[in-house]
Amino acid sequence: ELKKLSPGVLGCRFLYSPRSTFTTNNGLLIAGMNPGREADMDDRAYPRKDCNAYLWEEWTRSGGYQDRVRNFVERLARALGQSDWQEFFNNTVTSNFLPFRSESYPALGSALRPAKAFAHELWLQLIPQLGVRTLVCFGSDAKAGFAQVIAKLDVGSQPELLPLQHS
Repeated sequence: ELKKLSPGVLGCRFLYSPRSTFTTNNGLLIAGMNPGREADMDDRAYPRKDCNAYLWEEWTRSGGYQDRVRNFVERLARALGQSDWQEFFNNTVTSNFLPFRSESYPALGSALRPAKAFAHELWLQLIPQLGVRTLVCFGSDAKAGFAQVIAKLDVGSQPELLPLQHS
């Protein structure tokens, strides 16, 4: 439906982490704003392999974002005393606030408002179900979206929000 509203909507991509993070995860959610444009990316809800897509997919147009996220998770896992940072990453829910791919966030155009409404409802239900205790957001747009969702959650279900800039 959103593709009909705006040519800026290129498709969707929901999880980068394995499906298993819906039932077993480490309480951490790492999310950006929305998936970008990759020429070879098929629309899919989950990674094709049973491990985090950040570890094996090649995103040529990411401007180093993929490497920065991997580096961040590796440093975080080691700081938390995890000996196998890749296993830690595979147990981390990894997604975006908006699951709709576009060249850039503003390129969603007229689909932006309904995309945000969809994302708010999605995350209002998922965050408590997933047991997310800490939410790391990359960028101010993702932070703003998730902050609105967290504010609507019961106090006992509100994860700690840690916003980080892309650099």
